[in-house]
Amino acid sequence: MYLNLLYLSEISYRFGLIGLAEFKERLKVAEWLLDSGGTVRDPRLGSGEEPEARESSECEQPDLAEGVKRDVPADRWFHLVVLNKWVFTVGDADCYPSVPHGHFQKKTNSWPKLNPYIGRVFSAPHEEDKSRRLTKTEMQKLWNDEEFIDHCHKQIDWYTDFAPNYEFITARKGRHQLPRWRPIG
Repeated sequence: MYLNLLYLSEISYRFGLIGLAEFKERLKVAEWLLDSGGTVRDPRLGSGEEPEARESSECEQPDLAEGVKRDVPADRWFHLVVLNKWVFTVGDADCYPSVPHGHFQKKTNSWPKLNPYIGRVFSAPHEEDKSRRLTKTEMQKLWNDEEFIDHCHKQIDWYTDFAPNYEFITARKGRHQLPRWRPIG
């Protein structure tokens, strides 16, 4: 049964019904469910949580997200660094928390991630780090940067080709309708 769940998850991902973050999360849960030896850590536990019956520290497996690698070297990606700390990349197959989104300081850092549309920073899936939330001034600076806006359009085009059935849920007026912030006074 778990193999069927894996198969359906892969189909959902390939057709753009779920994003990369959801797909990775499903793979982690499936790996845990399929593990008969009890060596895989429960992926539902938070970073500080321990299982009720503590197993040895050797049983913790590396994050599956680390195992998912693109076959294109990192130096070939088109990077854009904004606000001196957020790296945006054309060709990022992950759609969480948004398309595009920024990675803190390096593309290879899984977390934290910035959703530039709303200025929220996530330290893990669905866990906002409120202390890093962008200020109004930072949002104005970001959305008045022509290079950043051009980069957003390129990533949206790339992601549309990569996952043609993916619904841009925040794009009520079209995928390329980006936020407008009045220039800084």
